[in-house]
Amino acid sequence: MSFFTLKRCKTSSNIGNEYPPWTTLNTYLRKERISVGTKVMCHEGGCGICMVEAKLYEPMSDTRKSYPINSCLCPLFMCDGWEITTIEGISDVIPKRLAKYNGSQCGFCSPGQVMNMHALLDLNQGQVTMKQVEDAYDNVICRCTGYRPILDAMKSFAQDSPTMKKASTIDIEELGRAFCSKTGKRCQGKCHPRAGQQLQVVGTDSVWYRPDTFDQLFKILADNSGKKTRMVFGNTGQGVYYKDLNLASFDVLIDIRGIQGLYSVNFDPTIVLGAGLSINQLIDVFTRSQQEPSLGYLVHIRDMLKRVAGTSVRSRNSSGSNTIPISQFLKTDMTNKVIVAMEVPALTNDYMVRLYKVAQRVENSHSYINAGIRMKIANPKVMVAEKPCIVFSGIAKNFVHALQTETYLQGKSLADINVIQGALTTLASELNPDPNIDAVEPSVGYRKNVAIGYLYSFILEAVGDTAGAMYKSGAMPLLRPLSSGQQSYDTKPMEWPLTEPLIKLEAIDQCTGKAEYINDIPEYKDTLYAAFVTSTVGNAKLQSMDPSKALSIPGVLKFITAKDIPGKNDCVALVPGIPTSPEEILCGGDVMYAGQALAIIVAVDEETANRAATQVQVTYSDQKTPILSIDDGIAQGSFIPSIITKPLVKGDAQTAITNSTKQITGTISFGEQQHFQMETQISYCRPTAEGMNVEAATQWLDNTQKAVSNVLGVPISRVNVTVKRIGGAYGSKLTRSAIVAAGCALTAHIMNRPVKLNLEFHTNMRMVGRRFAYRADYTVGCTDQGKLNGIKMTVYSDSGYLGNEDPLNGVFGHIDNGYFCDNWNVTPKTVRTNKPVSTFCRAPDSAPGIFIIESVMEHISKELTLDPTSVRVLNLYNKGQVNRWKKKGLSVVPAKFGIGYAYIHYNAIVNIYAWDGSISIAHGGIEMGQGINTKVAQVCAFELGVPMDMITVKSVTTTSNANDFASGGSTTSELCCLAVLNCCQALKARMAPVKAKMKNPTWPQLAQMCQHAKVDLSERYCVYEPGKAEDEPQYNSYGVTCTEVEFDVLTGQYLINRVDLLYDCGESMNPMVDVGQVEGAFVMGLGYWLTEQVKFDPQSGRLLTDSTWEYKPPMAKDIPIDFRIQLLKNAPNPKGVLRSKAVGEPPLCMSTSALFALKRCVEAARKDVQKDTFFPLDGPATVDKLCELCLTDPSQFVI
Repeated sequence: MSFFTLKRCKTSSNIGNEYPPWTTLNTYLRKERISVGTKVMCHEGGCGICMVEAKLYEPMSDTRKSYPINSCLCPLFMCDGWEITTIEGISDVIPKRLAKYNGSQCGFCSPGQVMNMHALLDLNQGQVTMKQVEDAYDNVICRCTGYRPILDAMKSFAQDSPTMKKASTIDIEELGRAFCSKTGKRCQGKCHPRAGQQLQVVGTDSVWYRPDTFDQLFKILADNSGKKTRMVFGNTGQGVYYKDLNLASFDVLIDIRGIQGLYSVNFDPTIVLGAGLSINQLIDVFTRSQQEPSLGYLVHIRDMLKRVAGTSVRSRNSSGSNTIPISQFLKTDMTNKVIVAMEVPALTNDYMVRLYKVAQRVENSHSYINAGIRMKIANPKVMVAEKPCIVFSGIAKNFVHALQTETYLQGKSLADINVIQGALTTLASELNPDPNIDAVEPSVGYRKNVAIGYLYSFILEAVGDTAGAMYKSGAMPLLRPLSSGQQSYDTKPMEWPLTEPLIKLEAIDQCTGKAEYINDIPEYKDTLYAAFVTSTVGNAKLQSMDPSKALSIPGVLKFITAKDIPGKNDCVALVPGIPTSPEEILCGGDVMYAGQALAIIVAVDEETANRAATQVQVTYSDQKTPILSIDDGIAQGSFIPSIITKPLVKGDAQTAITNSTKQITGTISFGEQQHFQMETQISYCRPTAEGMNVEAATQWLDNTQKAVSNVLGVPISRVNVTVKRIGGAYGSKLTRSAIVAAGCALTAHIMNRPVKLNLEFHTNMRMVGRRFAYRADYTVGCTDQGKLNGIKMTVYSDSGYLGNEDPLNGVFGHIDNGYFCDNWNVTPKTVRTNKPVSTFCRAPDSAPGIFIIESVMEHISKELTLDPTSVRVLNLYNKGQVNRWKKKGLSVVPAKFGIGYAYIHYNAIVNIYAWDGSISIAHGGIEMGQGINTKVAQVCAFELGVPMDMITVKSVTTTSNANDFASGGSTTSELCCLAVLNCCQALKARMAPVKAKMKNPTWPQLAQMCQHAKVDLSERYCVYEPGKAEDEPQYNSYGVTCTEVEFDVLTGQYLINRVDLLYDCGESMNPMVDVGQVEGAFVMGLGYWLTEQVKFDPQSGRLLTDSTWEYKPPMAKDIPIDFRIQLLKNAPNPKGVLRSKAVGEPPLCMSTSALFALKRCVEAARKDVQKDTFFPLDGPATVDKLCELCLTDPSQFVI
């Protein structure tokens, strides 16, 4: 029996073997509906949205202290004796603060953000600094906000925050005080769980033990000899090594956290640290020890430990399983052995210890290369007094000890340039990077050069002022200061609530965990669960599937294939009149890509369905090498004829180029981007007498409704789709949600029971299409001053295996970005690859169009040796070159974004309830974090003259809002506002004669009298393609961005020091919401251009970057350190709705300025080695690519 206390209401949970031993805390909390506010996505500790707080043993104080933990990795039975706090168990102080700062958009990550802060404040008894807060935000991903408002909100609790002086002290005191369900009074914290005791839980497939002593542990090991056994301490490794460490694959699980001997801390005469100390506890010990002269070096180890994983993983893991072993230890057979402690030696002050790390992202990211170097330095000749220690990881699968270099350096002076070159040459000869260490690792050359560069950095630091001024920077790490932000905008108080900076209507519910998403909806008692069986290869034939092994798993009920579909095996239902190709829901024979849906498994619970889906044995035939890139597609002639997009022809480009004094030819490429929405694709379907009820996480009700109708072979009217909110989308749920909803509805139809299909995160990454990749081949003719005469270009897009959603036509609409040229000839080419159907992603056509032409501007300026600002006709560029190894770069990029209304239609219904005058609105847009519900309520309140709290925005359904267009393209908010505005104007006109007969009536009085006068108080209005024709935008939004970066030439790492972004938002309906959209879009763009790299296995086509540990969207320390947003003032838009302009997508395009600022740095580095020629900087410009483009080699490492 396991027993722990949940602080959500200070209740105890008693659990027996009704749950298998491998069950996680998150599964239990959600399945029992104890905490549906605690979300889940990745199941590997990488996203952080499952965060809860746990009181864990802290040996330094011999007490239990609060730490954030990933509930998705925490085994349920490990919680025996713990106190767990969930989002439901805290007061609303932090949630309200997060909402106030507009730190919640889609809201799916908000409970995790809140719990992370709550644990930090609890741990430090409310006394934190802004730096502590910022350092703690390395473990919860937010795709919407760009992090700035989250950090601002949480730093407002810090003692050194300017806002703290204005805060009431009651806030800190009340942070953790919820109401007790037993007494109804404020929780006083007097209910404590009993301490954990020896435990044994016998499950169906495995046994969970928890010994209290080493003797008990060794007896358990002896009693279970021959069985597959795993000792479990934190289980954080399962997130990375799921196949090897998955708890469900072991017979015996032994929880060793209860063994007190693992927590020893001894300082006399040397430091001995128990293996049970977490990394965060080691950080604490090393921080306390730094004042001791013989232990000062530990601060450098501490700083490295801070870069291991994220705060929540470091809180719960075992340092004993994360310690670099000595060489003898590597050869030790650890069977039935336990690491008990490690000894930390004292070192005299003449020892220099440094550790280095480079990774794809600043924090919470696996290393590309690590280095640890220890030398005893004898001054003043900087002599290496004894044999040093130089160790690397990332070179080979095991650690590499540079023994030859160590021997060479012993007794030599580091101030001697010949010694330096000899050491670097020796190191180069013994470092032979393994090209097969990991398929997602950077190149052999990059890893080798960075490793050698680390020894060079160490030497530069050791020699100090002996090094020349221009080289000293090679020893200086990039230190990120506290970030900050500024926002500037107009508002008109006379028009409030219109133009008022209000928090979103849903913000408080989202931040408190009360907002329900589809996976939070109470389930019908007979609900079943579905999971897709997906392919492991692409470009093959499906020969056979054997589900017998899956069907033998207890709880698995059904195996569904394409033959079971009663209607059409086609989920495509795009805009009428646009030709499309059928898209199968389940494979009918041709396996087009790795990750394609082949079949569906049905089971009694989600975990069983997902596990069984991996057990179906699939046989393929006629397997061919998959086409995985545009270059491969071009080489093999794999094209899809373009039906919609026609060549862009204006003037005579070829003649203009021929007659130009300068002709410039080049190629630019940029890759895909995962949407990485925090809520994966999900649907919940229930057959009824009226047809099929579908709860879908979709941006497009109509498309989903039609797809379900197709598959079931029923009239569209028999399918009712409902959406309340979705946890992020960015285009992923426009059309890609249809296959999930259709598959779920098919299963519900066959089983005649409610079914939920929640796409498992890794399946979601592999199965669902991404942003299009592009390549542009161009020839430009211009004058000697850089003026464009003619542009001839071929633009290739990677559409995946179907071309239904190719946005090339839209790309052409943005490819000028405000640059005038008389002569254009742009040819579209759609490439077919063996990947999932590429789909729309935030700014799907504008981002590529703008990047292509900006890259052309870069090429022109380089070829003509002109400053890029002279080509862009701007005046803000300044290249900073002050030393050899650190560079600063500045880039200014303009943006012109056309907003069109072609094909678009939305309807709205406004109801006034006569009894009390309250108002409901149902509109055709989907709330996904962009604040659409808040804006339509503001418009309604403004037009009718009523308070905001009288208005309720209802869920969107295909009954109330039939025949609506998709939510996307930045236009949905303004057009739904227009529909509501028209409804309100009609209602006002209808009510006016009644009001004229009354004397200053209140709104409720007027509503009651209107009903008495037989006035219809409901109005429906449909906005249908207002404005200009398809080939002309309704209006343009404009913006400009200036970005300053600092760059480390030796590693490719960088800091984005400052961003100033000016955006033309017209007259913003809600500046707070719109600033949030600008920041979020810009930071998502930073990921697209700099960190989010997609890689495939070249043989099978399998996606390699399908986890949070391999795919890296930005985190809190990847955003600009100084982030300044200004909405253009006094700029009403006469062609927009209520003088506003769209805002959701344009700022993403402006983030290209960061890539071009980094290009300035690389150019400066190349100029230092006399290689200052043009080079294309393709996206994403990851740290390894940037470093390699600097053309650095060890021969340049001098002092």
